[in-house]
Amino acid sequence: MPPLGLHTVIAKEVGDSLRHHVLDAERGNLYLGSTAPDIRVITRWERGRTHFFDLHNFDEQNGVAGLFSAYPRLGQPGSLRPGTAAFVAGYVTHLVMDELWINTIYRPFFGQRSPLGGDLRANIMDRAIQFSLDREKRIDRELMAHVLEAVARSDLALEIEFIDGETLGRWKEVILD
Repeated sequence: MPPLGLHTVIAKEVGDSLRHHVLDAERGNLYLGSTAPDIRVITRWERGRTHFFDLHNFDEQNGVAGLFSAYPRLGQPGSLRPGTAAFVAGYVTHLVMDELWINTIYRPFFGQRSPLGGDLRANIMDRAIQFSLDREKRIDRELMAHVLEAVARSDLALEIEFIDGETLGRWKEVILD
C-alpha cells in the first residue's frame, strides 16, 4: 500500500521512539525490512506470501500473527542475530502500516464497499494521497540520505526463511536505486 520511502520513514520513527540498542545498531536492516514485504515486485510472488493478508478477505486479519504463525522462530527476537531481529522489526512495521491503511483509509473511502465503489478514479485518488505523503518525506534530503546510507551498510547475513540471500541482495539494490 504506502510507498517504500514512507515505509522507511515510519520504521525510523518507530526505531527512534523505541530506542532499543539492536534497532539503533542495525538501522540498515530495520529500514530494509520495512520495505521487504514488497519484494514481490521483483519475485512476482503472490501478495499473501509476503504480507500474510488477503486483500479479498474482508474479515478481520492480522498479518503479523500470520507471519509469526508461518515462521514462529522469527517471533522470538532473543533467539535471532541482531541484524535479523532488526529486519523482522522493520518487516512488522510494514505489515502494520499496510493493514492500518487498508482498514482505515482505503476500504472505507476508496475501496469496493466505499461510497466511491473502488472504481478506477477511487484507486487513482488513493494512490495520489499515498504518493503525496511519500513525497513529503522524500523531499527531506538529509532523512533520505540517512536511510540510504544505513541500507548501504546493512549486512545481508540474515536468517529469513522465506527470502533467500540472493533475492534479498537484489532487493537491497532496488532500494538503493
